[in-house]
Amino acid sequence: MAEKVDRAETAIFIAYDDHVPKDPVHPEKNLMAAILWSVFDDLKKQGAPYREAREYVLSNDVEYIYSFRNVCLQLGLCHLTIRTLLGIKRMSDSQPSPSAPNPTINQ
Repeated sequence: MAEKVDRAETAIFIAYDDHVPKDPVHPEKNLMAAILWSVFDDLKKQGAPYREAREYVLSNDVEYIYSFRNVCLQLGLCHLTIRTLLGIKRMSDSQPSPSAPNPTINQ
């Protein structure tokens, strides 16, 4: 007689088999990845958590080791690409810099 398979138990085993463990050799990178995941979760919320997460993502601070830009750099991510994917832009990202030449349209 065939044994009845518990779907929940099967899903747990499949998830365990597919799990990619954190790299114990690089705990700092694991922490940085956890920071980004926390920020991504906070951006889905409302109120203070959203505002603080947005402020963190928009910060151009490079002196603080766990700043958004430094975390992205250490994880091999482009901070501008992440901002774009999140739908968050700095006002200065969308405006041309004053030193950039103005394109002219020939008619």
